[in-house]
Amino acid sequence: MTFDTVTVGGDFASAWGTQAFTETQEAEVRDMLKRGYDRFLAHVGEGRSMTYDQVHEVARGRVWTGEDALEQGLVDEIGTFMDAIEKAKELASIEADVKPRLAFYPYRKSGFEALEDLFGVSAETARAAAVISSIAGDERTRVLLEELATAEAMNSGQVMAIGPRIRER
Repeated sequence: MTFDTVTVGGDFASAWGTQAFTETQEAEVRDMLKRGYDRFLAHVGEGRSMTYDQVHEVARGRVWTGEDALEQGLVDEIGTFMDAIEKAKELASIEADVKPRLAFYPYRKSGFEALEDLFGVSAETARAAAVISSIAGDERTRVLLEELATAEAMNSGQVMAIGPRIRER
């Protein structure tokens, strides 16, 4: 195993490699994390009608179970993913019978797109192969495909003659 580094210069040129952070790099990462945490606490405080200090006293970087978060006033209620969708529809004044369109991030690949990554073929090729394999078991389709292949071979100059064939229906 080898490690290669590409840098553009500055204090963080090698910060994410295999070497330990320098004091300057470590201070910057800690500052970046603190800014993110402070922003998060501010959002929670705004949504929960709590001050930054009140949220920090409860949170202090811990992860709460749903039950404990409910006791601490960090959530209003406990429910399923679908309960959350219904609550979001309610808060957005969307009628109850409207079916939401869910978008997944990162984007979920279709089966054919996954095959594209797995085998290095296009999704269209994978789709065509699936269709062909589903109809290839049909005897009439097999005979037709053989005739098409023979006709193509004749047109390419590879075959000089072909004998009689019996085509069953």
